[in-house]
Amino acid sequence: MVEVRIGPRDGDSSPVLLRVGDVLTVEVPENRTTGYVWSVVAVPAQLAELPPDEGVDADADADADARAAPGPPLQGASGLRTLRFTAQQPGAGELLLRHGRPWQPTEGEDRVVAVRVEPAE
Repeated sequence: MVEVRIGPRDGDSSPVLLRVGDVLTVEVPENRTTGYVWSVVAVPAQLAELPPDEGVDADADADADARAAPGPPLQGASGLRTLRFTAQQPGAGELLLRHGRPWQPTEGEDRVVAVRVEPAE
């Protein structure tokens, strides 16, 4: 198993290449206190969403000093949301994520992650 990470600064132009059994980790910027959160809108048949791990989301500010600070995150501080998926079967598809308020499901920013899964070696 290999973990493939894509972050907020990675482009969405070329497909993410995975092998069956690999884990895709997507990190997206999020400030939950504003009500704007990331949700998974559509998962292609090639992937399966993994449940969140305790402590996986980074709630500290993006700068190194805030990440190194001990204690709970500051109220209103931006952070990262971590979403994880496992590659289940060969093929190509698109993962669709939306950044918005849950009570306004048609509004928000979409992020499309193209994936291509190859058979395991």
